[in-house]
Amino acid sequence: MQTFRLKIGKTGSQVCSGNREPTSRPRCLSIVKILLVASAITFGFVSSFAQNVVDRKANFRPGTTQLSSTKQSALTSPFVALPTLTKRLPATPFVVPITVDTAGGIIAFQFNILYDPAVLDPSGPNFGCSTSGTLAAGRSPICNVALGDEGRLQVSVFGSGAMSGTGTVLNVTFLADTSAVSGSVSPLTFETVSFFDNSGPITYSSQGGQVTFLGPFTLTAPTINQTIPSTFEVPITVDEISDLGINSFQFIVLYDPALLVPSGANFGCSSGATLSAGLALLCNVVPGQEGMLRITAFGTTAIAGSGTLLNLTFATATGVTSGSSSTLTFQNVFFFKSSVAVPYLLHSGRVTLYAPTAAAVSLGGRVLTADGSGVLNARVVVSGNSMNEPKMVVTGPFGYYRFDGLQAGETYVVTVNSKRFTFSMPSRVVSLTDDLLDANFIADPSW
Repeated sequence: MQTFRLKIGKTGSQVCSGNREPTSRPRCLSIVKILLVASAITFGFVSSFAQNVVDRKANFRPGTTQLSSTKQSALTSPFVALPTLTKRLPATPFVVPITVDTAGGIIAFQFNILYDPAVLDPSGPNFGCSTSGTLAAGRSPICNVALGDEGRLQVSVFGSGAMSGTGTVLNVTFLADTSAVSGSVSPLTFETVSFFDNSGPITYSSQGGQVTFLGPFTLTAPTINQTIPSTFEVPITVDEISDLGINSFQFIVLYDPALLVPSGANFGCSSGATLSAGLALLCNVVPGQEGMLRITAFGTTAIAGSGTLLNLTFATATGVTSGSSSTLTFQNVFFFKSSVAVPYLLHSGRVTLYAPTAAAVSLGGRVLTADGSGVLNARVVVSGNSMNEPKMVVTGPFGYYRFDGLQAGETYVVTVNSKRFTFSMPSRVVSLTDDLLDANFIADPSW
């Protein structure tokens, strides 16, 4: 049976191992030697990380040492991942969480995070690294971006005691680089990943992510045509805002009060079946300030999606002439995420008013003999006040004629002529309000 005992003598304290039999010679290590070995292991881990610098093609530079990550522990498919995020410009500093599917037994880890320095910059103390509130809380992260090697964030986290659980092991705060524009994308990838438990290195598979920047969203008023008189809806729209957390907004819609009048309850404002359906919506036009529709919406639920933010109902004003138009513009616009202003762009609109266009109608009938037979090749002519010139058609074998595309509400004169027949009433005056297809002509009897 193997036993251990501590022996104190002139040579110092020793840890010895051996059998109980007196004939066995104990094998002893001095505590000084143990401390030296432990220090060497710790120093080797830290210095190895410091030297473990690679280029972006994962080719190790001369004189560097790579930590091995080949040991497979009892962990089931250990996995470390970077997220895929979408942020709006101008972006405030934001957190990129590094997560694991299991951290059981881990005491230390190190890796590099590669990013595009023309799009992202680490932000804050310790190059943005923090373990606060993570599975690695209480451990000291050491992060660095070497001069001339921007785009590679070197991370080392170590401490006493093993971690456990699933979730975030490190948060890194980034800021959009000044050269980032809408549509800029930075990949996020891992390099030289090493995790350690009390026994040594553990193999962790890794998954990268990316950060995409979008420009400010756009608040849009439409450009539409409407007839006079009419009452109609004007949709105020936004593009994708799901990532912004907006839960309140206010703005003024400017319009021409000589042409348009807000119509209906709440001065024509409605959030029903819109993105703002979960918010309280208040609208008002102050007497003496007609032409300024003031809109306020607020609530606790963030609006999400893209499409109609709210609907405005207007009626045409009295005495409006065809061709008149009113611009729809915005003033004093504010969007908020929990009282923090959110940036935006504006797109104005226009309402143009026209007199209703008369509907097209048809005029037709038959040219008949006195005994009811159709007259072939009779010429029928129609003329009217709105026509630039008369129209003429020739009847077929059964005496039918037809004019299409005439305007409802007009008065027309229809005249028939035939080489073989005479007509005591060759002309008719017709006021068309709808299709008229029985305007018949009957020839005089033949003797």
